[in-house]
Amino acid sequence: MECNVTLKKIDLLTGEETILSQGTGHLNGTCLTYLEQEDPNIRHEITFEENHVFLKRFADTLSETDLRLKEYSMARVLSAYGTMLLETYLEEYARLEDSFSIIYQVLQEGNIVTHQQLIWSLKGVADE
Repeated sequence: MECNVTLKKIDLLTGEETILSQGTGHLNGTCLTYLEQEDPNIRHEITFEENHVFLKRFADTLSETDLRLKEYSMARVLSAYGTMLLETYLEEYARLEDSFSIIYQVLQEGNIVTHQQLIWSLKGVADE
């Protein structure tokens, strides 16, 4: 089903809020796909399962982030220079009728390098 997607990022280390994407997406069951606002050649595929979220970004550099509620998982970044693995931890996950929200960390050698909240607001979903 086609829907309007707005993705907001809140950096929990700095407090900075950013709209990362705003446009048309497609929600098929538990899978949301949309294109990046700045570069429509880059596609995102987000799968929202119970207590599990899988983020995939298709670009020159492919990234796959596995997030499991209250568990450590892995993010994998594949580029022309090789593969980088980072540890992830999903703190919170909320799945509502017209939005999804996650709070997670990315760690490198035990240090938090990213701590953020992502909120996907979907318009047109509740009306279906």
